[in-house]
Amino acid sequence: MGLMSFTKDLDSMFTEYGKYHTHPINQLIHVICIPLILGSLVGLGRYFPLGQETDCICQAHCGLLFLVFCLFLYLKVDVFSGLVSALLYGGWYLAWNYIYLTHTATYGSIILYTQIICWSLQFFGHGFFENKRPALFDNIALTLAAPLFAVLEVLMLFGYKAYLHDLLKKKSN
Repeated sequence: MGLMSFTKDLDSMFTEYGKYHTHPINQLIHVICIPLILGSLVGLGRYFPLGQETDCICQAHCGLLFLVFCLFLYLKVDVFSGLVSALLYGGWYLAWNYIYLTHTATYGSIILYTQIICWSLQFFGHGFFENKRPALFDNIALTLAAPLFAVLEVLMLFGYKAYLHDLLKKKSN
C-alpha cells in the first residue's frame, strides 16, 4: 500500500495495522507512545522556524508543516477521528512550543529522551508481546497513519466505528 492509497479505505488500512497490534499490552504501548512520538517529532521542528524566531507559543516551524500534512491525510481518511486528532496533536504542537519557551536549555534533551523511550517501548512491545517486527519495516503508509489509529483505538472504546472494531477482532482470531 503506497501513500496514494493512504486515503482510500479506512477499513482495510486499520485492519492491516491491526495485524501488527493484537496483544492488549502492545496496543496500550502504542496508544500512549505514538502520540508522544509524533508530538516530540513536531516539537523538533521548533529548531527550524518559518520566518523570524519569536517568543510566541504559536511560532510556525517545520514541525507544524509536517503536522498539517499528517492532519490533512487523517481528515481525508475519516473526518471525525481526523478532527479529534487535530485537537490532540494541535495541543501537542502548542505544548511543545511552550516547553521550548520555558525550558530552552533542556528542550532538545526532552525531545531526545521522549523519542528514545517511546521507540524502545514500541520495539519491545512488538518483539516481546507480538513476536513480529513492526509495520514500520513493511509499510511506510501505516507508519504515517499510526497516530490516527492511536486516536481511533481510543474512540472505539467509546463505541465509535464499532463495526470496524468487530471486524478487526474477527480477522485477528
